[in-house]
Amino acid sequence: MLNSEGGCHKTSHELIYIGNPIPFNEETFISDLAELRMVTGKDNEKMIEIIRRLVPTYSGHAEKTDLLAQRPEPERKQENG
Repeated sequence: MLNSEGGCHKTSHELIYIGNPIPFNEETFISDLAELRMVTGKDNEKMIEIIRRLVPTYSGHAEKTDLLAQRPEPERKQENG
């Protein structure tokens, strides 16, 4: 994946490459991480939204396979009888 984005340098090890750092706003990053911590396990849709902000290349495939990313089904009332 690094190689397809360019700026990747080989090392003496065949499978190890060094990529260039991606420029980012550190304050925004820290703020987004704090927000992610607050919603983790509480609001999965908001969690995915924050992940997309943090990782613009996020593909979203987890939404179809990850139980955390799926909306919970409403609870059904049990009938007595």
